[in-house]
Amino acid sequence: MFSNTAYHAQDNMRGLSNINLSNFIKFLLTSWTELFVKNNALLLLFFAICIYLINNKKGFLSTVPLMIATYFLIRKTLDISYNLQPTLILWIEFILIIIFLIILIITVGNAAQIKIGSKIVFYFYLFASVILLAPFLILTPFGPRNILTSYVLLVLCLFELLKYLEIDIIPSKKIIGSLVLILSFFFISLHAINKIEENKRIHQMKTDVESGLKEIEFPKLPYEFLGHDLTPLDGSVQSNRQQTYHGVSQDIKFNIVGYKPR
Repeated sequence: MFSNTAYHAQDNMRGLSNINLSNFIKFLLTSWTELFVKNNALLLLFFAICIYLINNKKGFLSTVPLMIATYFLIRKTLDISYNLQPTLILWIEFILIIIFLIILIITVGNAAQIKIGSKIVFYFYLFASVILLAPFLILTPFGPRNILTSYVLLVLCLFELLKYLEIDIIPSKKIIGSLVLILSFFFISLHAINKIEENKRIHQMKTDVESGLKEIEFPKLPYEFLGHDLTPLDGSVQSNRQQTYHGVSQDIKFNIVGYKPR
Protein backbone atom coordinates (compact mmCIF):
# COMPACT_ATOMS: atom_id res chain seq x y z
CA MET A 1 0.00 0.00 0.00
CA PHE A 2 2.73 2.46 0.97
CA SER A 3 4.39 2.03 -2.43
CA ASN A 4 1.43 3.93 -3.87
CA THR A 5 2.42 7.58 -4.25
CA ALA A 6 -1.09 8.58 -3.15
CA TYR A 7 -0.10 7.60 0.39
CA HIS A 8 2.98 9.78 0.67
CA ALA A 9 2.40 12.78 -1.58
CA GLN A 10 2.81 15.99 0.37
CA ASP A 11 -0.24 17.64 -1.19
CA ASN A 12 -2.51 14.65 -0.66
CA MET A 13 -4.93 14.28 2.25
CA ARG A 14 -4.18 10.59 2.56
CA GLY A 15 -1.53 8.33 3.99
CA LEU A 16 1.82 8.95 5.62
CA SER A 17 1.39 12.70 5.68
CA ASN A 18 -1.81 12.20 7.66
CA ILE A 19 -0.60 9.92 10.47
CA ASN A 20 -1.83 11.03 13.88
CA LEU A 21 -0.85 8.90 16.89
CA SER A 22 -2.97 11.04 19.21
CA ASN A 23 -6.11 9.77 17.49
CA PHE A 24 -5.30 6.09 18.10
CA ILE A 25 -7.88 5.61 20.86
CA LYS A 26 -10.48 7.67 19.00
CA PHE A 27 -10.17 5.56 15.84
CA LEU A 28 -10.13 2.34 17.86
CA LEU A 29 -13.40 3.13 19.62
CA THR A 30 -15.17 4.65 16.61
CA SER A 31 -14.59 3.97 12.91
CA TRP A 32 -12.13 1.06 13.29
CA THR A 33 -14.23 -1.20 15.50
CA GLU A 34 -17.42 0.05 13.87
CA LEU A 35 -16.41 -1.16 10.40
CA PHE A 36 -14.38 -4.21 11.39
CA VAL A 37 -16.64 -5.65 14.12
CA LYS A 38 -19.91 -3.89 14.88
CA ASN A 39 -21.11 -3.62 11.29
CA ASN A 40 -20.19 -7.28 10.89
CA ALA A 41 -22.70 -8.47 13.51
CA LEU A 42 -24.06 -11.36 11.44
CA LEU A 43 -20.61 -12.92 11.16
CA LEU A 44 -20.19 -12.41 14.92
CA LEU A 45 -23.40 -14.38 15.44
CA PHE A 46 -22.12 -17.24 13.29
CA PHE A 47 -18.91 -17.34 15.34
CA ALA A 48 -20.98 -17.30 18.54
CA ILE A 49 -23.06 -20.26 17.32
CA CYS A 50 -19.86 -22.18 16.51
CA ILE A 51 -18.50 -21.42 19.99
CA TYR A 52 -21.80 -22.58 21.50
CA LEU A 53 -21.72 -25.89 19.63
CA ILE A 54 -18.01 -26.56 20.13
CA ASN A 55 -18.48 -26.07 23.90
CA ASN A 56 -21.34 -28.61 23.89
CA LYS A 57 -24.03 -25.97 24.46
CA LYS A 58 -23.16 -25.31 28.08
CA GLY A 59 -21.15 -23.06 30.36
CA PHE A 60 -20.05 -19.44 30.48
CA LEU A 61 -17.96 -19.75 27.32
CA SER A 62 -21.02 -20.88 25.38
CA THR A 63 -23.65 -18.34 26.37
CA VAL A 64 -21.71 -15.08 26.70
CA PRO A 65 -20.62 -14.90 23.02
CA LEU A 66 -24.24 -15.44 21.97
CA MET A 67 -25.35 -12.57 24.21
CA ILE A 68 -22.61 -10.28 22.87
CA ALA A 69 -23.36 -11.15 19.24
CA THR A 70 -27.09 -10.64 19.80
CA TYR A 71 -26.43 -7.21 21.28
CA PHE A 72 -24.41 -6.09 18.25
CA LEU A 73 -26.97 -7.61 15.89
CA ILE A 74 -29.78 -5.61 17.55
CA ARG A 75 -27.56 -2.51 17.47
CA LYS A 76 -26.99 -2.99 13.75
CA THR A 77 -30.69 -3.65 13.08
CA LEU A 78 -31.63 -0.42 14.87
CA ASP A 79 -28.97 1.42 12.83
CA ILE A 80 -27.15 2.69 15.92
CA SER A 81 -23.64 3.93 15.14
CA TYR A 82 -20.81 5.36 17.22
CA ASN A 83 -21.97 8.87 16.29
CA LEU A 84 -25.08 8.32 18.42
CA GLN A 85 -23.34 6.94 21.51
CA PRO A 86 -21.43 8.44 24.44
CA THR A 87 -17.80 7.52 25.01
CA LEU A 88 -18.67 5.34 28.03
CA ILE A 89 -20.85 3.06 25.88
CA LEU A 90 -18.12 2.87 23.24
CA TRP A 91 -15.67 1.69 25.91
CA ILE A 92 -18.16 -0.92 27.14
CA GLU A 93 -18.65 -2.18 23.58
CA PHE A 94 -14.90 -2.38 23.10
CA ILE A 95 -14.60 -4.49 26.26
CA LEU A 96 -17.37 -6.78 24.96
CA ILE A 97 -15.40 -7.22 21.72
CA ILE A 98 -12.25 -8.14 23.66
CA ILE A 99 -14.21 -10.64 25.77
CA PHE A 100 -15.68 -12.20 22.64
CA LEU A 101 -12.23 -12.47 21.02
CA ILE A 102 -10.67 -14.03 24.12
CA ILE A 103 -13.47 -16.62 24.41
CA LEU A 104 -13.13 -17.44 20.70
CA ILE A 105 -9.38 -17.97 21.01
CA ILE A 106 -9.75 -20.09 24.17
CA THR A 107 -12.56 -22.18 22.69
CA VAL A 108 -10.60 -23.05 19.57
CA GLY A 109 -7.46 -23.71 21.59
CA ASN A 110 -9.25 -26.10 23.99
CA ALA A 111 -11.37 -27.87 21.37
CA ALA A 112 -10.21 -31.48 21.24
CA GLN A 113 -12.20 -32.14 18.06
CA ILE A 114 -10.31 -29.51 16.06
CA LYS A 115 -7.03 -30.73 14.59
CA ILE A 116 -3.80 -28.90 15.38
CA GLY A 117 -3.30 -27.97 11.74
CA SER A 118 -6.74 -26.37 11.55
CA LYS A 119 -6.10 -24.46 14.77
CA ILE A 120 -2.90 -23.02 13.31
CA VAL A 121 -4.71 -22.04 10.11
CA PHE A 122 -7.56 -20.49 12.13
CA TYR A 123 -5.21 -18.38 14.27
CA PHE A 124 -3.26 -17.32 11.19
CA TYR A 125 -6.39 -16.08 9.42
CA LEU A 126 -7.72 -14.41 12.57
CA PHE A 127 -4.57 -12.48 13.44
CA ALA A 128 -3.82 -11.67 9.80
CA SER A 129 -7.25 -10.04 9.51
CA VAL A 130 -6.39 -7.78 12.45
CA ILE A 131 -2.82 -7.05 11.38
CA LEU A 132 -3.96 -5.99 7.90
CA LEU A 133 -6.12 -3.28 9.47
CA ALA A 134 -3.69 -2.24 12.21
CA PRO A 135 -2.13 0.63 10.17
CA PHE A 136 -5.53 2.30 9.91
CA LEU A 137 -5.54 2.96 13.65
CA ILE A 138 -3.16 5.83 12.89
CA LEU A 139 -3.55 6.24 9.14
CA THR A 140 -6.44 7.97 7.42
CA PRO A 141 -8.72 7.81 5.58
CA PHE A 142 -10.25 4.51 6.65
CA GLY A 143 -13.36 3.17 4.93
CA PRO A 144 -15.25 0.04 3.89
CA ARG A 145 -12.97 -0.73 0.95
CA ASN A 146 -10.04 -1.19 3.37
CA ILE A 147 -11.65 -4.08 5.22
CA LEU A 148 -12.66 -6.42 2.40
CA THR A 149 -9.59 -8.65 2.70
CA SER A 150 -10.01 -8.85 6.47
CA TYR A 151 -13.65 -9.89 6.04
CA VAL A 152 -12.57 -12.67 3.67
CA LEU A 153 -10.04 -13.90 6.23
CA LEU A 154 -12.70 -13.93 8.96
CA VAL A 155 -14.99 -15.99 6.72
CA LEU A 156 -12.12 -18.44 6.19
CA CYS A 157 -11.79 -18.63 9.99
CA LEU A 158 -15.46 -19.50 10.20
CA PHE A 159 -15.10 -22.25 7.60
CA GLU A 160 -12.30 -23.80 9.65
CA LEU A 161 -14.73 -24.11 12.57
CA LEU A 162 -17.67 -25.32 10.49
CA LYS A 163 -15.68 -28.37 9.45
CA TYR A 164 -15.77 -29.67 13.03
CA LEU A 165 -19.37 -29.01 14.02
CA GLU A 166 -21.29 -32.16 14.88
CA ILE A 167 -24.49 -31.11 13.11
CA ASP A 168 -25.20 -31.29 9.44
CA ILE A 169 -25.65 -27.61 8.60
CA ILE A 170 -23.44 -27.54 5.53
CA PRO A 171 -25.30 -28.18 2.24
CA SER A 172 -24.07 -30.75 -0.22
CA LYS A 173 -21.22 -29.91 -2.57
CA LYS A 174 -23.63 -29.69 -5.51
CA ILE A 175 -25.76 -27.09 -3.73
CA ILE A 176 -22.70 -25.07 -2.68
CA GLY A 177 -21.30 -25.27 -6.21
CA SER A 178 -24.60 -24.11 -7.68
CA LEU A 179 -24.80 -21.17 -5.28
CA VAL A 180 -21.23 -20.14 -6.07
CA LEU A 181 -21.94 -20.28 -9.81
CA ILE A 182 -25.17 -18.28 -9.45
CA LEU A 183 -23.56 -15.60 -7.29
CA SER A 184 -20.51 -15.42 -9.55
CA PHE A 185 -22.70 -15.02 -12.63
CA PHE A 186 -24.77 -12.37 -10.85
CA PHE A 187 -21.82 -10.19 -9.85
CA ILE A 188 -19.96 -10.72 -13.13
CA SER A 189 -23.10 -9.55 -14.92
CA LEU A 190 -23.24 -6.38 -12.81
CA HIS A 191 -19.58 -5.62 -13.51
CA ALA A 192 -20.09 -6.33 -17.22
CA ILE A 193 -23.01 -3.89 -17.40
CA ASN A 194 -20.92 -1.25 -15.61
CA LYS A 195 -18.10 -1.81 -18.10
CA ILE A 196 -20.42 -1.45 -21.09
CA GLU A 197 -21.89 1.77 -19.69
CA GLU A 198 -18.40 3.04 -18.86
CA ASN A 199 -17.31 2.54 -22.48
CA LYS A 200 -20.43 4.36 -23.69
CA ARG A 201 -19.93 7.40 -21.49
CA ILE A 202 -16.21 7.64 -22.29
CA HIS A 203 -17.02 7.49 -26.00
CA GLN A 204 -19.67 10.20 -25.57
CA MET A 205 -17.29 12.31 -23.49
CA LYS A 206 -14.60 12.21 -26.20
CA THR A 207 -17.21 13.06 -28.83
CA ASP A 208 -18.34 16.07 -26.78
CA VAL A 209 -14.75 17.23 -26.28
CA GLU A 210 -14.04 16.98 -30.01
CA SER A 211 -17.20 19.05 -30.60
CA GLY A 212 -15.69 21.86 -28.54
CA LEU A 213 -18.01 21.66 -25.52
CA LYS A 214 -16.61 23.17 -22.31
CA GLU A 215 -19.21 21.61 -20.03
CA ILE A 216 -20.05 17.93 -20.42
CA GLU A 217 -22.90 15.91 -18.95
CA PHE A 218 -21.37 12.82 -17.37
CA PRO A 219 -23.83 10.11 -16.17
CA LYS A 220 -23.19 7.80 -13.23
CA LEU A 221 -22.89 4.05 -13.74
CA PRO A 222 -25.90 1.83 -12.91
CA TYR A 223 -24.10 -0.05 -10.11
CA GLU A 224 -21.88 2.52 -8.41
CA PHE A 225 -21.76 0.47 -5.19
CA LEU A 226 -19.48 -2.09 -6.85
CA GLY A 227 -16.45 0.19 -6.71
CA HIS A 228 -14.84 3.24 -5.21
CA ASP A 229 -15.12 6.60 -6.97
CA LEU A 230 -16.47 5.10 -10.17
CA THR A 231 -17.85 8.54 -10.96
CA PRO A 232 -15.67 11.01 -9.03
CA LEU A 233 -16.90 14.54 -8.42
CA ASP A 234 -15.72 17.20 -10.85
CA GLY A 235 -12.53 18.83 -9.58
CA SER A 236 -11.63 15.97 -7.22
CA VAL A 237 -8.24 14.24 -7.25
CA GLN A 238 -9.66 11.15 -8.97
CA SER A 239 -11.54 13.21 -11.55
CA ASN A 240 -8.39 15.16 -12.46
CA ARG A 241 -6.43 11.92 -12.78
CA GLN A 242 -9.05 10.43 -15.10
CA GLN A 243 -9.13 13.58 -17.24
CA THR A 244 -5.35 13.40 -17.59
CA TYR A 245 -5.54 9.68 -18.43
CA HIS A 246 -8.08 10.29 -21.21
CA GLY A 247 -6.28 13.39 -22.47
CA VAL A 248 -9.08 15.78 -21.52
CA SER A 249 -8.16 19.36 -20.61
CA GLN A 250 -8.61 20.36 -16.97
CA ASP A 251 -10.63 23.33 -18.25
CA ILE A 252 -13.47 20.99 -19.22
CA LYS A 253 -16.20 20.89 -16.57
CA PHE A 254 -18.25 17.77 -15.86
CA ASN A 255 -21.89 17.92 -14.84
CA ILE A 256 -22.47 14.64 -12.95
CA VAL A 257 -25.99 13.30 -13.46
CA GLY A 258 -27.81 10.14 -12.45
CA TYR A 259 -27.73 7.01 -14.59
CA LYS A 260 -30.04 7.17 -17.61
CA PRO A 261 -30.88 3.89 -19.37
CA ARG A 262 -30.22 4.19 -23.10
